[in-house]
Amino acid sequence: MRSSCFKDNFFDYIVSISTIEHIGLNNTLLYTADVTKNEHNPHSYLEAIKEFRRILKPGGKLFLTVPYGKHKNHIWFQVFNSFMVDELINTFGPKKAEEAIFQYEKQGWGLSTREKAKNATCFDINITKQYDWDFAAFSRAVLCLEMIK
Repeated sequence: MRSSCFKDNFFDYIVSISTIEHIGLNNTLLYTADVTKNEHNPHSYLEAIKEFRRILKPGGKLFLTVPYGKHKNHIWFQVFNSFMVDELINTFGPKKAEEAIFQYEKQGWGLSTREKAKNATCFDINITKQYDWDFAAFSRAVLCLEMIK
């Protein structure tokens, strides 16, 4: 994703769902036995954002989601905080960007804000082994972002 084979301005749409939070981290824990995928470069997701911009046509749209809240590097994924989201948006340099944050709480999922969700965490079954009190399946907040090139 950081260096694709596609020519410049190729796609009208790019969709990245729950993916960039794994870029540059240890993908050998769940996804592959290839030791070259055991990385420790948590900021390299920005290289993928630059690549998305390169291969997206002018006026094209990038849709992406990331776990959002209190930043934590879980070795195989990371939780994005407000600073990281701003860095991501600034790196892409969109003509227009829209975001929505959904937060998981006792009553279920609902719309939220960066401020309200800033301390949201993720449940990681690989570490905790037992579900938390709220039975969260994974992230307790998700940022959905649409950017137009």
